[in-house]
Amino acid sequence: MSAGNVMSADLRMTAGLVAAVIMAIALPRSAAPAPPAVVNVLHNFSLSSDYEDPALIYLDEAARELLIYESSSSTVFILSHAGRLKYYFKVDVADPAVLFAAPGGEVGLVSRGGELSHYDNRGNFIEKRHLRKASPPTVTGGHYSPERNAVFFGDFNSQSAYGVTLNGETIFSKDGFRRISDCLYQNGKVYVADQGGYSVMIYEADQGTLLHRFGRA
Repeated sequence: MSAGNVMSADLRMTAGLVAAVIMAIALPRSAAPAPPAVVNVLHNFSLSSDYEDPALIYLDEAARELLIYESSSSTVFILSHAGRLKYYFKVDVADPAVLFAAPGGEVGLVSRGGELSHYDNRGNFIEKRHLRKASPPTVTGGHYSPERNAVFFGDFNSQSAYGVTLNGETIFSKDGFRRISDCLYQNGKVYVADQGGYSVMIYEADQGTLLHRFGRA
């Protein structure tokens, strides 16, 4: 190739790059997506700076209080919506898996062994009993539902998901999971996380009908 041909090719390349830059500048730019709106923040603070080991946290939306269980001291802390400490008390619960505030201000904890412990909001002990007396579970994870006044939890022993009211009535039961890890109730649906099946199942709470399943390995 001659020097003239090389120069011509270089000029064509330069001209093409300049044209591309001009087009990029001239094209209308799409607006940047708006950041998601924050609907409601009760309080924003660092738990690590105030508590050594906050193992469980529960937001009581009705009372606008935050409950924190610190495992290193076996203590429940009750905070106001402004983050101020209102009260705290020690509990005698072996390896709790679920923390919640029940109607009437009572505080509840469910141990890994499925034992429910009740305290009033000043830490006075009320009672202890098993959620399922016939076959005590090994609770892998769970959540309390104020709407149903029940604890929904996963049982590793039977690889089942349960919803049990604080009166001991079983209102939801589903088995056949490979390695259940968590369970919760929300707006008429029960969500079950099956770690062994790499999936989350969504059930209609009252009939137990499978509505949707998603996830993959």
